[in-house]
Amino acid sequence: MGDRPTLILTTRLGVRPLGVRGDALHNVAGQLLAVIRRRLGDGPADLLAEPQLREGGDGIDWYAARSGDVRRFADLNESERAAALETVETRLTAIRSLGAVLTESTGSEEARLIGRSLELATARPSDDFIFLVDGEPVIAAWGYEADAVAGLAAFAPPPVPVPARPAPAVMASAPAAVLPARLAWAPWLSALLFGLLLLLLLLITSWLLRTCAPVDPSLNIATLETPAPPAPEPPPDPTPLLKASLDSEEADQNKLRAELAALETELKDKVAQCKPIEPPKPPPPPPPPVAKAPPPPLRDPSMP
Repeated sequence: MGDRPTLILTTRLGVRPLGVRGDALHNVAGQLLAVIRRRLGDGPADLLAEPQLREGGDGIDWYAARSGDVRRFADLNESERAAALETVETRLTAIRSLGAVLTESTGSEEARLIGRSLELATARPSDDFIFLVDGEPVIAAWGYEADAVAGLAAFAPPPVPVPARPAPAVMASAPAAVLPARLAWAPWLSALLFGLLLLLLLLITSWLLRTCAPVDPSLNIATLETPAPPAPEPPPDPTPLLKASLDSEEADQNKLRAELAALETELKDKVAQCKPIEPPKPPPPPPPPVAKAPPPPLRDPSMP
């Protein structure tokens, strides 16, 4: 798949897939990786290799999300193994925590199924399925349990050609024996062989020329009919291609459903964390009106 390296090929032998409701996790890998990448980032998402089912259905190719040099876990030294396992466990713990949150959420049933799938996705058959790609750990066959070792067909580097061994020296042999003198009847044998060759040529010539001889009209000559040309091959069955296209569309639909369920759960969590807005306080009542004193009566200036 592009420039991404193929880490390993797994078959139905050797490992046993885990799943929810009878559906293996590698069938919903696109949804799970999208949820992990959106909620946890690229580090935990790149930890899990992307599975790709082969057309014949006889195995699964696991691809890394990044390109670079690939090293197997068995080829690492002790310090590199310890560092790789520490990074693996840290990121798997984050994936388990996200799965537990979605499983215990009060959202939709699909969100709980995704949470349970994330918890199962942290399983792996053994540490032999850990690879270092460009210095970062990647797990192949995640969501599987160990069943036997016969199902592992790793992409090993091509074998080194063995140089050809030099041919052993030939010992000098004894001098060749001197051929005996030609027998006296050798000329007669040559003449006999020459005569047989002439007879064979005459027979072949007569057999070829008999087709040129006139044919009696009374003879009923049967003609051989040319066989009919073979029927054209039927067109290829479009069913596998249509099924593969349908599976791809269903996977995309399930991926969108998973993202929608995760968004709904996230929205509900944020709504639950929001405090209700307090209503505005009513304005204070207006002060009571102050009664004004009546004006003094007017005094008549003519009065004393």
